[in-house]
Amino acid sequence: MLLVVPINRVVLWVFVFFFTFVEAYVHLGFEILPRWVARSRIGKYLGTSVFHNMHHEDGAYNFAAYFTWWDRIFGTIHPDYAERYEAVTERPLFWRRPPEPDAAEPSA
Repeated sequence: MLLVVPINRVVLWVFVFFFTFVEAYVHLGFEILPRWVARSRIGKYLGTSVFHNMHHEDGAYNFAAYFTWWDRIFGTIHPDYAERYEAVTERPLFWRRPPEPDAAEPSA
């Protein structure tokens, strides 16, 4: 059975645009959000690219993609998130990729 929910077209497009933009941003592997935004009262509850990349590094932390309040409530924010975000955002924008593992070290 097909369920149809009536929705305004403008609302639908705003919804689609917002979630497409956020999904693309958090999966960039590159931080573009200015540091001052993340330090603001509202910004500390926004999921960042660094936040989500840390989730892919260690799946036990940082579950949120859009807003971090559930991770804050349940204590699942990675303990190194604030330090990592500060380190990444102090670099110029074009160098904001997370550091690559040392090529000289053999991988396991």
